[in-house]
Amino acid sequence: MTLHSVRPIYNDLGDGDEVILRRGFHEKVFKVVTLKGSHRNFTHAVAEDGTRIEFTSSREDWGRFTGPSGEQWTLYYSFPLPDMPEADRISYAHAMLGEAAPYPRHPTNWWENPIAFLIESIKEDGLFARMASHEPGYLTKNEDGLDELHYKALREADILATFGKVGDMWLSKQAVKLDPTNLPDGVTPGKIVIATSLDVVIGDETTVTTLHNAAVLPGQFTPETVADAFPSRRDDSRNAAFPKLNRRVRLEPVARWKYAAEVSRHSQDSDEALLVVFPDPENPNGGSEHVGILTSRGAVVYSDPSYAHEEFSTCGELMPGIVHATDLKPWGYQSHEGEWDSGMEFVDAPASEDTLAHFGLDLAALGALIRDHLDEDMEDYTGMDDLQLARRIMSLNKPAPSKHAIEAAPLVARLG
Repeated sequence: MTLHSVRPIYNDLGDGDEVILRRGFHEKVFKVVTLKGSHRNFTHAVAEDGTRIEFTSSREDWGRFTGPSGEQWTLYYSFPLPDMPEADRISYAHAMLGEAAPYPRHPTNWWENPIAFLIESIKEDGLFARMASHEPGYLTKNEDGLDELHYKALREADILATFGKVGDMWLSKQAVKLDPTNLPDGVTPGKIVIATSLDVVIGDETTVTTLHNAAVLPGQFTPETVADAFPSRRDDSRNAAFPKLNRRVRLEPVARWKYAAEVSRHSQDSDEALLVVFPDPENPNGGSEHVGILTSRGAVVYSDPSYAHEEFSTCGELMPGIVHATDLKPWGYQSHEGEWDSGMEFVDAPASEDTLAHFGLDLAALGALIRDHLDEDMEDYTGMDDLQLARRIMSLNKPAPSKHAIEAAPLVARLG
């Protein structure tokens, strides 16, 4: 439903593909057409009423469709369409592009993929739905070359405990409660709601999910037929340079909900982290960028550990030892000229055994965490057991705490 993820794309379209054209650039006149031509290219389109619309390629605007009376048409929606009447297909495209979402529209990050929820029931205590996607999370190769399922901070066990496959789709095993205030009219059981993003709030007695820029797709669906709303074109590539761009809409993996819920749960704690700072061989008595995050609380580190690690490492003021970082405050700022800057304020102090107890650690447990951050060339540490390693690193702590705070005007907080 974002303009990024489902904006029309000319590449990878060819003979037989059904798309939606719009008359001009802003007129509210649309046609479902079938592209005609060769396997790798198309020369014209034919509407359901038999109207032929010619296509001429152009470097300036990728291509131009011209009707029999000389009127201009533009590509409006290029992804595969569900099997439904033409009017419903056009309504479907409006929803997927975000044009059916009510104003004022909630701001979104441009890289987001559409989020889909199947409405399951409407009860006295709320409206309940199941998130759906073609994918449970992301697959990457681990150090052993095996596929590993994850979603940001979530691992395979977290994902599979919450979501399961139904037919060709993945759905949440349990329905989640939706906030009805952001939902449009026409939300009934069996409908699919599309949104650009979601927020999850965990309260004392309930967990509520809020959908942003929500729109309802035409048609009725069940868990077994959700895939019909997000069809795929045949899995072949007409153009090796642009493979499968229009094969299907890429829905946000279902694990997005679990991740948002975990961020909400973590946000109930104060933002702090326990760091190990190894001495810089070139500046053993000064600050070091050799930093590792041992453990943390709160949502800041959990939601974006890579960003937090970068900010800890590059601040240039952390002294060797075990450091307790508190009051973490990410910020971002865009100037009037469009230049973007960001960072993270925090306060740091040498950790004590009371600090370790605060995180539920003893010296041996601390040593085990430190070991995960050792490099092969750290021969001074690799031969120690966990207890020796913890005592050695703790001995590097300076007695006087230092304070690190980036000077900045009030800025918008950023949570990964």
